[in-house]
Amino acid sequence: MKLKLITLATAFLLTGLVSGQTTPRLGPGRKYTSIERLKIERLQAVHADRARFASERKPVSLSAGYNDYRAVLHAHAEDSTHTGGTRPELLAAARRAGVQIVMLTDHVRPERDFINDSWRGLREGVLFIPGSEDRGFLSFPSKSIKGMEAGSREQYIEMIRSGGGNILLSHVEERPDWPTDQLDGLEIYNHHTDVKNEGAFQLWLQGTLTDPVRLPELVAALSEYPEEVFGAQQDYLADIIAKWDRDSQQHRLTGVAANDCHHNQVFTVTAIDENTVE
Repeated sequence: MKLKLITLATAFLLTGLVSGQTTPRLGPGRKYTSIERLKIERLQAVHADRARFASERKPVSLSAGYNDYRAVLHAHAEDSTHTGGTRPELLAAARRAGVQIVMLTDHVRPERDFINDSWRGLREGVLFIPGSEDRGFLSFPSKSIKGMEAGSREQYIEMIRSGGGNILLSHVEERPDWPTDQLDGLEIYNHHTDVKNEGAFQLWLQGTLTDPVRLPELVAALSEYPEEVFGAQQDYLADIIAKWDRDSQQHRLTGVAANDCHHNQVFTVTAIDENTVE
């Protein structure tokens, strides 16, 4: 059970969350709150729909000559004291999930080169691409930029893109007015962004970890319907999608979904006696 608790906490409670909201909310297009979505009958219904959609999927050939790869973008491991986890753990998880490409986005530390001190290339069949989360962007330069100075935001963008690098706007909710005309894309979904305003759900989850009735139910749901449990909290981020729509009318702009994965949330549940925990 301890491993299941850690996994669930990692998925939903990312580092640095601040929210004053204590009542459930319904986002655009939502019929149920995140807490209501976790009822077993709703998880079963979503699972049935997923299976139906999977059965209707048909392979599509790409006439342009490109290949389709499963990838994750915005991933942290071994890049700061608050991240937790290791790159070998990330590799093992990618292989279990069938992920073929991992685009790392290290938190920048002055003494460390996030390109040359990270992983680049194939490891056990998974392609790792080094990059950083810095200055409001996800940056993937073609070579190391350690020691290079960029005084302005525009100079930084130019430095990253020089030689074929790519740069994307990150955490758009914090910078909705930033221009994107010199960027390659932006995050149209970020799990950290999504969980920020789920204060009621966070309180419910913490309470569930010490509730003798709800905890076994949640552990069973996570065991039987893991995908549906992790998806229960996800929303359509209308303001961010609207920015993508507006900016895309002016210039080419790729929308990406960001895991923003960390491995740093652990709850310790202490048994006082057979009937009491804290």
